[in-house]
Formats: sequence, C-alpha cells, structure tokens
Amino acid sequence: MSLSPISDALAALRAGTPVIVIDDELRDSEGSVVLAAETATGDMLASMGHWMGGLIGLPVCPKRAALLQLTPTSPSLAPAAGADADIRANALREIASSAGALEHRPWYFVPLIAAEGGVTARAGHTEATVDLLKLAGLAPVGALAELVARDGQTLRPDELEDLSTERGWPLISIAELVKYQAQHATDGREPAPRARRVSLRAEATVPTNHGTFRFLAFKDHITGMDHLAIVSGELTDTALVRVHSECLTGEAFGSQKCECGPQLDAALQAIDAEGGVVIYMRGHEGRGIGLINKLRAYSLQEKGLDTLDANLALGLPADARDYGAAAAMLQDLGVTNVRLLTNNSNKVGQLTALGLTVVEQVPLVVGVGPNNHGYLETKRDRMGHIIADGRLEAAMVQTPPSDAN
Repeated sequence: MSLSPISDALAALRAGTPVIVIDDELRDSEGSVVLAAETATGDMLASMGHWMGGLIGLPVCPKRAALLQLTPTSPSLAPAAGADADIRANALREIASSAGALEHRPWYFVPLIAAEGGVTARAGHTEATVDLLKLAGLAPVGALAELVARDGQTLRPDELEDLSTERGWPLISIAELVKYQAQHATDGREPAPRARRVSLRAEATVPTNHGTFRFLAFKDHITGMDHLAIVSGELTDTALVRVHSECLTGEAFGSQKCECGPQLDAALQAIDAEGGVVIYMRGHEGRGIGLINKLRAYSLQEKGLDTLDANLALGLPADARDYGAAAAMLQDLGVTNVRLLTNNSNKVGQLTALGLTVVEQVPLVVGVGPNNHGYLETKRDRMGHIIADGRLEAAMVQTPPSDAN
C-alpha cells in the first residue's frame, strides 16, 4: 500500500483537507476519514458525506473534554438528521474554539475521548486523530467517521488507496504515526519518561482444569480495569500468545451465540501443551460495548440483523476494543515477538502499531455450532476475520448440534 508521509497529512489538516487513517498496512485494515474541527467547512463536510458511514465522532483530548464537560457517557451530540453540512461545520468550529462548556450545545456528533498518551497508549483512530491535530498545531478536536462504500460495506484497503488518489486525501497508518512521533517529538532533547500503562499487582500459581498456570494480575492505569496474564512455562520471544476478551455469557454460562468459551479453553490447552501466555482482557465484553449493550444487540439479532449491523443500529462501533494494555503486559513480560492465536486481523494491526511483532497468525476456529455459524460468517465476510474456506463447515462437523430452541 502506498502511504503518504505524516508531514503531508499534517499540512492537509491545517489546510482543511481530510486525511484517511488506517490501522496498518494489512489487507483487512479498517479506514476512517479525519478532519480538523477548527478548519471544517460545510463544503468539505458535504464532499466527505458520501463516504462517511453512521454517526460522526468528535475525538477530543482528555483536557479539552474536561473543559467542554464531555464524558464517554455524554448524550450523543446526536440528532444529526436534518442538520446540514454548514450547521455541522459551524458547530465543529465553535467546539474547537471554546475554552469551556458551551452555552448552546450543538449535539450533532458522538463524543470520543482519546486515551491519555495518545497512540502510544492506545492504537485507536480516536487517539490518532487527536495526535495528528496536536502535531499540526491545531486544536485537539476533530471529526471522525468510518469510510464505507455505496452498499454500506467497509472500504477495503485497495479502495481506500483509490479514494486517496481520487480525492487527494493523504492516506496514513497508525503504525507510521507511532514511528513518526518517536522520531520527531523530542526535537533533539531526551524524551520525557512515558507513563506506564499497566503495573503488576499480584502473582499466584493456580491449578485449573486445563493445567497449572501462573496468574499475574495487572492494573490498567487508563481504564482502571484489572487484567490477567495466564502464563505456562518459561516465556520466550516468539511465544504462543492469545489476547482474549472477557465474555461472561460465553465463558460462565456457555452461551452458544459466540465461540468465546471454547476459544478460551482451546487457548489454555495450547499454552499448557507448549508454553505461552493468555492475556485475559476484562472490560471487553461484547467487543467493548459492555454486557447490557451486548444483550441489546442480541435482541436486534433475533429480529434479523447480523452482529455488525446490530452494533451500528445502536449507534455503537462494530469493535470498540483497545489492546494497549495487552501490548504493555506482554512487553512487561519480555515478549515482543509473538505467535498470535487469533482470526482477527484488526487485533494483529493494533498490536503491531503498539510495538509488537506478530511473526505468525495462528487460526483458532473452534466452538462452531448452528447458533453461531452465521455470526462467524459475518466476522469472516464483513469484519475481516481470517477464516480459511471450509474451516467453519469442518468445525461444525466436530461440534455436536445444539438442542436449544
């Protein structure tokens, strides 16, 4: 993929031109379009509208969010329907120039508060937007939207590249932004020590049904969550690694709507057999939307929506998970090159942008049944999960059919 220099992206943002941001140079990398709030114009927002799917996000840095009295649970700056491009552009410029809470709050956007530390703490599109604006010398308030095709499908990397060429919008990756900041942020001075994302708080040996493991509990200083590193044997660089998202319904109750329980079991069996680590990420329920919203999405799926459209219908991202703490935990354990047990290429992209090297992506297709086969097809066909042809059908053969109605 042909990427633009970061300096071109900064110049474009100063000039009021959008920038396309992708996770990494992977074939299933997702793309967003980014615009500086303080240079927004109605004409530019209108020209962007054709490719902008769903609601428009309002990425802000934590300090500006506090001044504007925005929180992650603020009402969506939402009813965008009926608000034309000029009204939205005026609202963006007003938010960017405000030093405090707005007297008349123009709720046309969804607040997105970047993690402290930017892309070095969380390799997300929100953090990339805020970091780019700061580097460009602009107010750390932007507009962000997923890029989609006419049929609503997420644009593929080759389509993103074509759009960049056609519109003259620079195309950059979060991984390259991380490198750029490391090279340019210090201006020849010694870099300030970066705040630690996680810290080890407890360690114990725990016998389980899958073997005896070392359980290491880490505190995440951004989210406040406690995460686990479940270690088997002596860790080596190029260790077998599973970064697993908490799933109460699948792991505790054996829900057949997902494959999370069987994936965790298989990962623990794999590291027991050959050594490695399972990073267990709490707070990732429902791909990061939480237990209540996950059940709301299930209800929509019962009415015919797939797992992706159900999230979007609720005004939520398809996948809101952040792997910054997982990368920090692995680095604390001395593991920087990993053989990653995953089907999810977005996970590979985030971990790569956070400084890890994925030397091998090891498929983990287990727990397939009649109640989740369509869910896994959606992950494969619409969310970029790499599942080889025939793997779902082969796994179905090995999975006893459910008697659930």
